[in-house]
Amino acid sequence: MDKLLIRPSPFYDESLSGYISRLTTLNSYDHFSWIYIKAGLTMKNDVAIEYTDKIAPSRISLTSLSNLTDISEQ
Repeated sequence: MDKLLIRPSPFYDESLSGYISRLTTLNSYDHFSWIYIKAGLTMKNDVAIEYTDKIAPSRISLTSLSNLTDISEQ
């Protein structure tokens, strides 16, 4: 699996979508969808589903995102 070149830790109060947006910017990607796809996170009609990390964070598998960033799922 590819690793992101720039892999900062998420901020304590940062949402999942905010973190992915920041990763997208820091790694100079054109669109956040690349990270969502590589991390196996849900998207619908090319728009990230914002509510997933606020309503049911325990239902989201962060294993692939953890592998992309080398940051623990916790």
